Amino acid sequence: DWQRATIKAIKDYEDMRFILANYESQRNDIDDRMTKPGGSNVNRQPVSGGGDKTEESWAYCIDQIVDLESNYSKAKEFISWFRPAWERLSDREKIILEEQYMIERLSGSWEMSAMERLHVERAEIFRLRRRALARLSVLLYGPR
Repeated sequence: DWQRATIKAIKDYEDMRFILANYESQRNDIDDRMTKPGGSNVNRQPVSGGGDKTEESWAYCIDQIVDLESNYSKAKEFISWFRPAWERLSDREKIILEEQYMIERLSGSWEMSAMERLHVERAEIFRLRRRALARLSVLLYGPR
């Protein structure tokens, strides 16, 4: 279902942007834990498996780096696929889709917020959303 896939992509967009925006600081934190004297647990006490706590700490950090690099690579690939389609949408289309799928609310409805931002009636909000979703689906996946 193209519509569901498009909605999932819209929701994933913010997460992928977060991964890209926080990559450097997360990588620096891991590097600090590995290289600073107090960063890794420099302790030669044996642990299960025959190593010591320092080796175990470094192995854990290396695993974290591998996961971080994998997530970063996937996020870059996703953004390079999604962003060109997103950028082709009009401001009105982006507002509608952001309001419904990207903004987390504690109270109120996305419809009311979109109505206030765009100065249109509720029925028009739903028409705009349907068109924006269809247009983004075509931009992402091609004509159906």
